[in-house]
Amino acid sequence: LDTIFVNSVNSFSQTSFNALESQGLISLASIFNNALHFYAYSHVEECVEGERSLVTGKFDCPTMLSTLGAEDQAELSHLFEWNFNVLNIKDKAALHYAVVSLFDKECNFAELNLDREKVFAYILEVDKSYLLNPFHNFYHAVCVTHFDFMLLNVSHAKNHLSPFMIFASLLSALVHDVAHPGNTNMYEINMR
Repeated sequence: LDTIFVNSVNSFSQTSFNALESQGLISLASIFNNALHFYAYSHVEECVEGERSLVTGKFDCPTMLSTLGAEDQAELSHLFEWNFNVLNIKDKAALHYAVVSLFDKECNFAELNLDREKVFAYILEVDKSYLLNPFHNFYHAVCVTHFDFMLLNVSHAKNHLSPFMIFASLLSALVHDVAHPGNTNMYEINMR
């Protein structure tokens, strides 16, 4: 993943941006850096524990969809629209399907030199790393990833981003609150 970030930075180094665009790229770079740290942490933890398999199986979207309930299938039919509501999803597998579909729609894994199955296995690991709290959970992660996907498309921002930056943006949205304890910043400061 760090190679993706370096390649993305290199592709942008020859492009001129206004101050607002530059600030946005700096913010995105910061978020992506956090995603890289999480990835590195997860990878080290996996090696130490020796229990987790990076590849847990094939992600065949039509097969996944056919195993979901009718209500989830109906909601997922709106996945590429603003009116998709993650809170209407009942089955966790439907959340995985949603994320897989968003990445599949935007990312050419061969072009990115990434193994699609490993990326999706990583998505499952990300899900496991979200805590079960009322807001900063995997539902929230899917909601933010969906919003990022829609924003990239509706604003046509993706037309000005490299494939690496599009992948980084979606990945950053997905992992942005991993292991968030669900407390406010003030609470965390006061507990020191």
